[in-house]
Amino acid sequence: MSGRGGVVKDIFDGYIPQECQSNPSILRLTKGLSWEEAKEPIHQDIDFYAICGIGHGMSFVDSILKSDSKIGEIGLVALASKYGPYTEEIRQAQLGIQLQNVKTIDANGLKVGPDFVQLSTPSEVQLGQILAKAFLEFGSDPAHDSLEELFDMQKRNRNVSLTY
Repeated sequence: MSGRGGVVKDIFDGYIPQECQSNPSILRLTKGLSWEEAKEPIHQDIDFYAICGIGHGMSFVDSILKSDSKIGEIGLVALASKYGPYTEEIRQAQLGIQLQNVKTIDANGLKVGPDFVQLSTPSEVQLGQILAKAFLEFGSDPAHDSLEELFDMQKRNRNVSLTY
């Protein structure tokens, strides 16, 4: 879902938290399928029917890079979607997923913005940090040796995902 942090009355306030600042090690795939340095709002050319704001993607990658600078560049692929009539049913289905190498992060309870639907800017930053923590802890799980194993599994086409 594209970020709506900092969007009030269909206007993005332009505030970009430190955790969401551009960084040459954070890339994004554009609508034209080329890589560029990521900057907020990430979904600016993807979710063009909506006013985009701060999301959790930049905070997620910023937290990972601060925890392990050896990772290098990370690319974000922005996907946009809207809330539908079955939001709670979808949420419950996601929480019920019991698959190896899949960790579900529940954003329910984080502060929403003035539209009472989208997360606020601080909540988007917090969600990114929560996702990064879950990603980084994956390597410390006794069932896994390291983050390198996670990347090796991805290279061998084994599904490794964080869902939210």
